[in-house]
Amino acid sequence: MIEGFRLIKKVGGLYKGVLSTKFVKKYPLTHLDEAIKYYLKNMSEGKVILTNSVTEVEDMIKTPNVAPSPKL
Repeated sequence: MIEGFRLIKKVGGLYKGVLSTKFVKKYPLTHLDEAIKYYLKNMSEGKVILTNSVTEVEDMIKTPNVAPSPKL
């Protein structure tokens, strides 16, 4: 079992920064229904964040910096 964890850690390090998540909108909790409707229509666009730190819907069409793919 310990060998399995070591392998996962080693392989995971090869892909550090390659896999990323795209966030497209940030909704206040008071707009929960709107957020769910948007997400259901646009699932493949990216993730929707629900938070109490904003009062208006915010566009977040930004992708994180992604490191180049490692050469295997």
